[in-house]
Parts: sequence; C-alpha cells; structure tokens
Amino acid sequence: MPAVVKQLPSSDDDKDESSLVYGTQYAQVGEDSKGAAGASEKELSNIEAGGASEGLVQPQEADFRSSERVVDVEECARLKAAGNELFKEGNISEALTLYRKALWCAPLKPVAQPPTAADTSSVSPTPLNGSAPAANARTTTECDAGKTEREPEDTTDYTLTAQVYCNAGFCLMKLDVKEEAAHMLSEAIRHDDSYLRAYIRRADCYYMMEKWSNAYGDYESYEKLGGVLDAQGRTRKAASKAKVDEEMQKMLGELKNLGNKILGNFGLSTDNFKFDKDPNTGGYSMRFER
Repeated sequence: MPAVVKQLPSSDDDKDESSLVYGTQYAQVGEDSKGAAGASEKELSNIEAGGASEGLVQPQEADFRSSERVVDVEECARLKAAGNELFKEGNISEALTLYRKALWCAPLKPVAQPPTAADTSSVSPTPLNGSAPAANARTTTECDAGKTEREPEDTTDYTLTAQVYCNAGFCLMKLDVKEEAAHMLSEAIRHDDSYLRAYIRRADCYYMMEKWSNAYGDYESYEKLGGVLDAQGRTRKAASKAKVDEEMQKMLGELKNLGNKILGNFGLSTDNFKFDKDPNTGGYSMRFER
C-alpha cells in the first residue's frame, strides 16, 4: 500500500503570463466530440497539463483494489496525465472518469469546522473585579496548548488536487452537467483560492446556469486576481451585472409594495422614508419625512 504523502510537487502550469488571459474556453456545451479533432486547440490548452506522457494508464488499468482511500500523489498525477490525453482525443467522458479516479487518491483539504461550544467555553469569564485566578489562567493556557497540538498547521500543497478538480469541472461543463461542474470548480477554488482558471470556468458555468450574481462575482474575482477578460468575458460580465441590477430593482419593487400595504394601515407609505448616501463611507442613513 502506498504511503500517505503530505507534500505535493509544485506546479508551474499557471505561472506563465498566457494563463492570465481568458480566451474562448470551449465550444458550445453539449457539442458532439469528433475523435482527435473533438477538442479544439483552445480547449486542449485549458486542460491543466502535467506529468510525463510515458506510462500513461488507460481507464481499464486504473484498478482500485481497495475501498480504503489512500493518498498517492504519483498515481494521482499519472491518472491526471492520462485524462489529459483522453481529452485531447475528444474522449470527454473517459477523461472525466480518470479525473474522478485521480481525486480518489489526491490529498483533500479538510473542511473548516465552525467553533464548538466547548471551544468557546474553554476560556473562563473574567471576574467582576477584573482579576482572573491563576488557576483559570493556567487552565486556559493548557487548553490553548492542547488545541494547538490537536490542530497542527496544514502545510500540504493542494495544487495538483485543485487542477484535477478544475479539469473534471471543465469536462462536466462540456457534458452539460452544470450543477456538478459548479461544485467541482468550487472545490478547485477551495483547494487553491488564487486559481485563476477555476474562477473563470466557474464564472462561465454560473453564467450558463443564469446565476447572475454568482457569475458576476467570479468575473470580478478573476480580474482582481490579475486575470484579463477577452471580449466574450467582458460581454458576459456586463450582461451579468445588468441582470443583477434588474433582479435587485424587481426585488425592491416587491418590498416597496409590501411595505406600502403595511404602512397604509397607519396612513404612511415607503415614500415617507428617505435614504441618504454617505459619500465618504458609501453607507446609507434613513430619515423620515411627512
């Protein structure tokens, strides 16, 4: 059984400047693949490369003989490289299968857990006189030390895991399985929150799902991280923003109608309440007018 590996090899896949420029990332969703020509050059460039081409496994060779999940970085990289080759040949479904298998042996980032009642109650309240007993201070210190010991700093490199999630999400987008694609791309971002390619793919996925607010947010994040949108990306971002504003106005109109129904019982309306924007902070203050 392979040993559990904590460190992943670093990847330079996204370090070149060309990765900052977003191009047309894929053909129309649901378009049929046609053998080796089924994936365009841009699509091929958007599948995260990595690993040597020698010794690539085929789907039937990826035999997992144990149900126990064991981290094996080399196997993960090998399956990912094999998936890339299948994608280049236009075999999207087969590539997705290998990416799923690669995730089975990839290091996964633990999901952050909210603080429990035990965590918040471990620190004794300070007495009214402002002085805490030495015993309480010692207990708190011991609890903090124990917590630090239980939660060591995670130094694992999740670059490879993020790339596999991103590639799997891209395949699902091409197969028109948008909900799962969005989930996969979200996992890619969770494992690497500065991963440009995952942001732009998820933005496009949300755009196709007509989740305008989410799409606009991801286009914004992509640009803030240094990405450059092409004409299509800029058009989609602007369209998403317009839809967000439209939905906001519709929601405000519905709230205003509801408010008028309630306030009408008191001889008032929402027009009696004025909002003034503070130019310094951008916040709003409310005042009442008859």
